[in-house]
Amino acid sequence: MTAAPYTEATGARPPIGEPAGTQVDTHCPYCALQCGMTLVPDGTGSVQVRARDFPSNGGGLCQKGWTSATLLTSPDGSSTSSCRRSIWSAR
Repeated sequence: MTAAPYTEATGARPPIGEPAGTQVDTHCPYCALQCGMTLVPDGTGSVQVRARDFPSNGGGLCQKGWTSATLLTSPDGSSTSSCRRSIWSAR
């Protein structure tokens, strides 16, 4: 089953484990500019970053943007979400 790549127009996201070649349009996680980028799995467990032509970055990325995919495979990164229990939740 092949899902359409994520686009802001459709909001469709490919399922986890989608085969190599599926690209995901997203934004850089580092600063407030939110530069447009495309993530492309290469089939080996790594992800390639490509710059998108976007108003804030005009088709380019800074060094942090180009290396942002390393966050996905970093051994020091978190593998689970951390959520603080709300003070308003029932105890």
